[in-house]
Amino acid sequence: MRIQIPDILFVCYFIFATIKNDTDFNLNQLGDIIILLLYMCIRMTDALDYNFLYIIILCLTVALSFYGYLQCAGVLLVRNEEYLMTGPFYNPAPYGALICFFISIIITVVITIPEKAHKHVSLCVIGFSIPALALSASRAAWLASGAVLLFMVLFKSKNRLRQLSRSIGRLCVISLVAAFILSCLLLYHVRPESVKGRLFIWKVSSEMIRKTFVTGLGYNSFEANYMNYQGEYFKQGKGDETEKYLAGNVVSAYNEPIRIMIEYGLIGLSIYMLLACFVLFRTQQRETVSMAAKMVISAYILFGLFSYPNRIFSLQVLAVISFACLLNEQKDKVAYQLRFGFSHQSIVGLPFAFISLGLLFNTIRFHYAYQEFQSLLETDKTNITAKLNELVPILSGDYLFLQNYCVLAKDMVGEKALLEKLDKAISLSPSTTLYRMKGDCLYWHNRYEEAESLYWSAYYMLPSNQRARARIAMLYLKQGKRKEAEQLAASILKERIKSHGFDTFLLRQEMKEILSTY
Repeated sequence: MRIQIPDILFVCYFIFATIKNDTDFNLNQLGDIIILLLYMCIRMTDALDYNFLYIIILCLTVALSFYGYLQCAGVLLVRNEEYLMTGPFYNPAPYGALICFFISIIITVVITIPEKAHKHVSLCVIGFSIPALALSASRAAWLASGAVLLFMVLFKSKNRLRQLSRSIGRLCVISLVAAFILSCLLLYHVRPESVKGRLFIWKVSSEMIRKTFVTGLGYNSFEANYMNYQGEYFKQGKGDETEKYLAGNVVSAYNEPIRIMIEYGLIGLSIYMLLACFVLFRTQQRETVSMAAKMVISAYILFGLFSYPNRIFSLQVLAVISFACLLNEQKDKVAYQLRFGFSHQSIVGLPFAFISLGLLFNTIRFHYAYQEFQSLLETDKTNITAKLNELVPILSGDYLFLQNYCVLAKDMVGEKALLEKLDKAISLSPSTTLYRMKGDCLYWHNRYEEAESLYWSAYYMLPSNQRARARIAMLYLKQGKRKEAEQLAASILKERIKSHGFDTFLLRQEMKEILSTY
């Protein structure tokens, strides 16, 4: 194994992230360990069977694209009805990104390998998958694909550009870059409200960065803190009506550098930037494997500027495999050489085998726990409290499990147990829903002042969501504050509705009843 500077940086990043982690063990942490182990195994292997990997990539690209086309045709169910296709995911961002990464590899192979035997198949796969990428509506994936295509066109045309006069060559390059920038600007008009929403997220995130600039707030701290900062932002009277309307329940920063800066501070961001610089500027070899790996990582970095690759396990696996393969190809940048004989390989391999078995055991454990949890949501609720309590030790690090625990068992467990679960869920991922649920719990036990405080916190977190203030209006009626209840009901009915649905209809009917009754 040839140890290089990026190896040291990569491992240091994981160690630093581990030190900054004080949450319960969950599925995300299991995935992080698997990724690190995968990286180390590939680095200890001098060469993979790249031809076999390329065949798998071609097959996966066709399968993913076909999956999306079947969703468009109505043959397969789309998990999110707001979109035309999402593949096996809930939204199109990871679907479009995966196709983008695969297309990046295929385009690199087509351009860098002169043999024509494979090109017809590769070009057919590209032609088959590009409509799926376009229909995915993932703007970050479009942007990353455009950047990779621009680089490969310039790479392919470099000899022809050199034959032209310097002024004409520069004009061609500037024209291509300008066309790419213009295309990026036009993406703003695809969903302008979404762009404004992300700009608002980054604006609130700047307040989080100031708190611990050097070391960050810790593992998963963006999700665990952002909504509290957003609520405080609106509570202080900041933000116009547009920002109040665009604000949502946010769990992702939609920008990897910002997320890393918040969670791991300047130290973590420096490691990330050094690794990115190594990939973009320090890898000068032009072999197909190196180029394909470089394009995947470049696409990952670009996609991460406007989306959330850290929450998509398949993208992380593909990026880590590419990064490890890229380092394996950089034979002239060795910092330290580790030589293993057969006996040494056995000694090193034994811990890896035990770790792999442990990871497999935990993966199966999580799988069956989530499977049992899903069955509880869909089947008979008999003796549900006992069954949920059996899952708590395994799934206590998942706020969605804790939230559903409180919904399912609210009439069967005591106030103290319910509040403990809600507080735990809020510490992992605060949201207007969880604050409202905690307020309801306190309301049921006649703790009206505390309930009102939580309802207001839920409102400030998400001003466009009317449910929290509707709860306050009903609470005021309970307390005999009719004038305040009428004022709240009137203001709710005047507002622009963000999410239409039957629940919203019922809520507005309740507010109309308050005004008509009093």
